Amino acid sequence: MTRGLKFFSRAHALLTEGRFMAQFRRSLIPVMLLACLVLSHASGCAVFSDLKKERESPKARPGSLLAQKSEDFLYDKSVRAYRYLPKETRQPGTLKPGTVVRDPLGRKIQQEEDLQVLFEPIDSRFSTGETVTMWTGVGIAGAAAFAGVIVFFPCVVAMSVVGLVLGIPSLPVSTSLEATYVTEAQQAYIQGRTEFLAGSYERALASWDHAEEVMPSLRAYSDVNYWRGRSFDALARPRVAAIAYGDFLAYSESVVPSYFKPQLPDDSSWTEKADRAEARISEVMRDSVKRAKAVAARPGGALYE
Repeated sequence: MTRGLKFFSRAHALLTEGRFMAQFRRSLIPVMLLACLVLSHASGCAVFSDLKKERESPKARPGSLLAQKSEDFLYDKSVRAYRYLPKETRQPGTLKPGTVVRDPLGRKIQQEEDLQVLFEPIDSRFSTGETVTMWTGVGIAGAAAFAGVIVFFPCVVAMSVVGLVLGIPSLPVSTSLEATYVTEAQQAYIQGRTEFLAGSYERALASWDHAEEVMPSLRAYSDVNYWRGRSFDALARPRVAAIAYGDFLAYSESVVPSYFKPQLPDDSSWTEKADRAEARISEVMRDSVKRAKAVAARPGGALYE
């Protein structure tokens, strides 16, 4: 009984003197700050970042290929481009190519020479003096960034807390916004296909322009440029059609994007459309050469009419 009274009296003294609450606050505040940092990055900010990635066309990140080697890539004829080859799938019989390799402008890497340039070490592109200067600048920039993080840590914490407060309510907004973008792009794409079949080629082109404006990633994940080429061909504009076909071959890797729901029925595969596009480009080039020769062969003729 006496021991129990002593324990309660000691606990009461700690609470009265404030030492217990001070220790509690010191231990709780860092935990709360860490939780705010984690939650802010896992809430609305990350969601909007994912939406941005889905809308934008895929591109190579600066420096993303510098540590790669030639055996890290595999040429995939079905998309006319190189793909990343994950290390865990390099055993015989287990080859499973990854994402398509692209340059910083979003063009697919289709030639071995372009691939070599991309994963060529930076040091080999500059002289010794330039290399030393470059890495010195990188070191100074890194040190400045680290010092900035230390000095402005309270600001970073405050921004994280604000991001948490603003991010959590944005979760349903971001989901709704993503559905709106995808639905509008899909409807415009389908409308363009319908208008193409009806012979309204100008209206079809306008619909596809709107679809790509809403979701720029359609350039890489759909056959929209192939259908542009077909429309320009139907409008008797073969040179512009050849440019559209060229964009289809240079950027596209699939017929329809995975975010179109439900999946659209495909009239032909990407490879079949690529074959037709290549054949049409060759035909337009031959016709252009013949036309130029015919004009040049005329008495007093010029290369251009």
